[in-house]
Amino acid sequence: MRLLWRALKFALALLTVLLVIAVGLTLFLSRLLWQGATRHPKAVALGVLVLVLGAAALFAALFGFRAAAATLPPQPMAFPHTIHAGTLGLECTFCHRTAATAAAASYPSLEQCMFCHKVVGKDNPNLKPLYEAAGKEQPLNWLRVHRLPDHVHFQHGAHIQAGLTCATCHGEVKAMTEVRQVRALNMGDCLSCHRASGGPTDCATCHY
Repeated sequence: MRLLWRALKFALALLTVLLVIAVGLTLFLSRLLWQGATRHPKAVALGVLVLVLGAAALFAALFGFRAAAATLPPQPMAFPHTIHAGTLGLECTFCHRTAATAAAASYPSLEQCMFCHKVVGKDNPNLKPLYEAAGKEQPLNWLRVHRLPDHVHFQHGAHIQAGLTCATCHGEVKAMTEVRQVRALNMGDCLSCHRASGGPTDCATCHY
């Protein structure tokens, strides 16, 4: 409790300093604009435009108007969710075993993949990396697509137990040949969803 109070006092002090700086800059810029409006109207207009665009970019970054990443991390092999989750209709938890019970959804182990592929797909050239890894008894190094900042504690199981579906955050993965991020998944996005669904919005829920 004492640590939380110290952090709160530090945050309030920092906010006060930033507010004073913002007020000072506002007064200074207002004076410059007033003096320069008659001397250099085009330069003043350009400066105002830059400030507005910068504020809009900052607002978008903080409150969820950010497009999903355009580039995808290179995976060790192709994994068609369109077949596994789409055509075959496998549930997400068939491979991501801890999605409904733990903080992380987890990736399927190599042994779990080979449970089916010891029999299925032996002649499929796209599965060569899987069989090579199994022969060497080495895991496939899948790279995470959805990643939150390290200071955010996301409890995957709590969201599933609250009744949310995987598609709420991840989109229709069963229709994706490559999994990509479809939501901003930043603070504004999460807070909007929590408010709409009646979830907690206090800071300690995710930052502790």
